[in-house]
Amino acid sequence: TDSRYYEELADNVYRFQPLRLKEEELALMHGTDEHLVIDKLADMLAFYRELLVTLN
Repeated sequence: TDSRYYEELADNVYRFQPLRLKEEELALMHGTDEHLVIDKLADMLAFYRELLVTLN
């Protein structure tokens, strides 16, 4: 959802999150008490770490 702030700064903005969420977990992301399950955050960080290592 934050990608909209980058549309004026870049020609291409990719809206991607490396998360595998169950339907009830997805509902937590944009609710009143917005949060993400810690295990999912760890998986996402591992993905981005591997991506950066690979691209380097």
